[in-house]
Amino acid sequence: MKIKPGTPYWKVARSADNRKWEDLLLFQIKAEGLQIPIPEYQFAKNIGRKWRFDFAYPNIKLGIECEGAIFAYGRHNRPTGFQGDLHKYNCAALLGWIVLRYSSEDIKNYHAINEIKNVFIEIKNRIDSS
Repeated sequence: MKIKPGTPYWKVARSADNRKWEDLLLFQIKAEGLQIPIPEYQFAKNIGRKWRFDFAYPNIKLGIECEGAIFAYGRHNRPTGFQGDLHKYNCAALLGWIVLRYSSEDIKNYHAINEIKNVFIEIKNRIDSS
């Protein structure tokens, strides 16, 4: 789907599923001129796991997750799904990844994109000061 700059988020969102929030966040990333992340990045292949981040910047080990259905007793807040997420995120941390997790509200109100921008600003500042 080709998205024109200035398109309102409600026109980007395709349906009520989690994919629309991923689409919106990717739209915001592009609109801010940030590096485009790799979607559905499999980060733990080397240990035999098929876990994926919704988006990833492997060069800086930053994973981004758009958590869907958190207000609707979805997969992420049912016991089995929640337990699986704990294992996934703990494993990511042990492999050296920073994982940013966002709800649909975080994406809608620009909290997510502002934090992601701040990560890149912080990285640039660290590079400039060394």
